[in-house]
Amino acid sequence: MRGTAAAALRGESRLLGRFAANALSILSSEVVIRATNFVVYALIARRLGAFAFGQLALALSLFYVFQILATAGQRTLMIRDIARDPASTSRQLRSACAVVTLASALAFVPLAALIAVFGWERETVITILAVFVGLLPYALSQTCEGAMQGLEQMRFIAYANVPLHVAKAVVVAVMIYAGAGVVAVALALAGVYWLVLAADVVLVRRRLIEPAAGRVTYGALGPDPVGSRIRERARRGSSFLGVDTVFAVGSVTPVLVVSALLGEVAVGVLGAAQQAVMPLSLAINSLVAVAYPAMCRTFELTAERTRLVVVTLVEALLMVVLPFIISISVFSALVVDILYPNKEFDGSADLLRLIVWWSVANLVASVMGVALWALNRERTSMVIGLWSTLVSLVTTVVFVELVGLNGVAIGMACVTVVILVQHYRALASSVTPRELLFGMWRPAVAGAAQAGFVVPLATMVSGLIAQIALAVAGVAVYGLALVVLNRARARNPVTGQRRQLPLAVLIQNLGSPAEPAERR
Repeated sequence: MRGTAAAALRGESRLLGRFAANALSILSSEVVIRATNFVVYALIARRLGAFAFGQLALALSLFYVFQILATAGQRTLMIRDIARDPASTSRQLRSACAVVTLASALAFVPLAALIAVFGWERETVITILAVFVGLLPYALSQTCEGAMQGLEQMRFIAYANVPLHVAKAVVVAVMIYAGAGVVAVALALAGVYWLVLAADVVLVRRRLIEPAAGRVTYGALGPDPVGSRIRERARRGSSFLGVDTVFAVGSVTPVLVVSALLGEVAVGVLGAAQQAVMPLSLAINSLVAVAYPAMCRTFELTAERTRLVVVTLVEALLMVVLPFIISISVFSALVVDILYPNKEFDGSADLLRLIVWWSVANLVASVMGVALWALNRERTSMVIGLWSTLVSLVTTVVFVELVGLNGVAIGMACVTVVILVQHYRALASSVTPRELLFGMWRPAVAGAAQAGFVVPLATMVSGLIAQIALAVAGVAVYGLALVVLNRARARNPVTGQRRQLPLAVLIQNLGSPAEPAERR
């Protein structure tokens, strides 16, 4: 019995170590990308002003939407298919590259129509086109990284992205201080995507291996497959393309509405608030991305596993991000002062105080969304996205007209209700709202303790150091409350048996990934 228990513990430790290593790889890559993008934003805000900031924010927002069109849903589809059948990696990568090349070319047609409709200034249009030079390499690199993620070899993603995006921040900083304008910066950002693609291709060719017929197969980027295979792959990816597109359009809708109604300066203020929340979204989405390949394997087994993984993943993520949501909301003015000393961005503090709470809805929706994908229900996810986009458009237009820029936060609150209700309905057979709420009560109680400590003192404390110290102390109070709550649940008061903590339950139910062949 002891030997069996010890072996089980070792197996769980290996799974936890693998999960942690993949999470670190994804998170480090995304952190560096987002952090360097933030550095670029901050430098432009400081040196070039709110108008140039708004131009780049608009260009990158459009790029975000159109990169979704260019990737044609192939990365998410590849992750699911390769997680279930690692031997198909080479074939799927070839056909996916063909699909995204065609999709990238076609994406410029709606871009031209959008430019014609909105009638932006000439320099704004040039900035947008300069950023879009990086559209094709971005789409191709996403197919390579989808293969890496499907095989749960996520360290290669970090190898390709981290050094090049660090170099990006350095080069852009030098350019801005040398007097370069926003168009030159946009071209530099596009150039980075070409370099990342080159690194991804090298890693796929030389290091990404495929166990097939008892041998290691290299050369994942071989000749194009037959046309029927490409058409089939495009058809299967269309659902994920729809999902990605509607959610991307929904996320950029506030930017477009504010641009049309209030102008580029207001877009800059909104972009500043959104960038301050970005680290939270980054952490949430990266951790969910690590769990997704394993969810694709395990969700085919039992509905019970689906329930356990969804509830425990939501609880574990909320435990991590909630104290930072509370801190940012309470000290939003301090955050904006530190990040954007330019007085043009003072209006971002009130907006940040409100929109940071969107991270809680994003957390729940992200987990339940990938659960639908793992269950082959991406079309349901697309319908949810369509409803949320429609609600976002209507409510944002109405409330921005009524109350100005803060109307964006009211629109986001309305979208939150729609997204959560729709996801609850879609997964009602596996996960009920009662089960989700029960899984969230511990971080909620700990968050209430943090808020009860910080909020009364925040009005009495002034000065940068004192406010930072109070924010850190608030996080410590949260952590202490959470430890007490978790220790209280460690033993069943009736049976005396130990209850497992959320992360242990999550790791056990995600299971072990398919082992790739040994690297040479």
